[in-house]
Amino acid sequence: MIVAKDGSTSEQGDGTDVSVSSKFCVTSHQSLAPELEVGKRMPSVKVVSQSDARPWHFQELLPSNGRWRVVVFTGDIAKEGQRRKLKAVGAALADNGSFLRRFTKPGEPVDSVFELLAVHSAPRATTTIFDFPEAFRPYDEVDGWDYSKIYVDEESNHEGHGKIYERFGLSPEGVAVILRPDQYVAYVGPMDDVEALNRFFSGFMEGAKAPVMPAAYALDALVI
Repeated sequence: MIVAKDGSTSEQGDGTDVSVSSKFCVTSHQSLAPELEVGKRMPSVKVVSQSDARPWHFQELLPSNGRWRVVVFTGDIAKEGQRRKLKAVGAALADNGSFLRRFTKPGEPVDSVFELLAVHSAPRATTTIFDFPEAFRPYDEVDGWDYSKIYVDEESNHEGHGKIYERFGLSPEGVAVILRPDQYVAYVGPMDDVEALNRFFSGFMEGAKAPVMPAAYALDALVI
């Protein structure tokens, strides 16, 4: 994977050139989040958990455990236009061709390779996690719904207001951000361009395959 500035060799004047197949080429839209710069580590800003109103520094949500993060800043989902976009994003992520499905091994937790996080700007009191697609609140047979992946840009009870949308200049139309496992920003784009996310990860990941059962175990499984 190569993260590079858009532009020609002659204009940049540094003697470098990047040739990437159009099949995998993804261009960030920095204007959607001017202060969340591609190639730099994401600064920490406080957000509030949708489920229990606990304030978190955003970096607390990004432990170094090898997972990629896709953070979707959904804007105000109380507005019809943003709700429609969010629904479309959920459908695209649930598709078998999405990066989430293609590059996560069958049988593994859905967030074992990619963790999806959402930060909205609608009033928390009139919003629930069930206003979000299941991709942002995965269900586990043992633990039930995951309440830990949806946050709101709102004043907390005791620790102030992080104002993450204002801090990063986030577009109210919604923004999708890819964070590397080391919390560096790798891509910024429109929230509903899931195809760009698919191209991004397809450029360097291989499709996941079901684990192969060792022959001895396979023979044991045939014994009744």
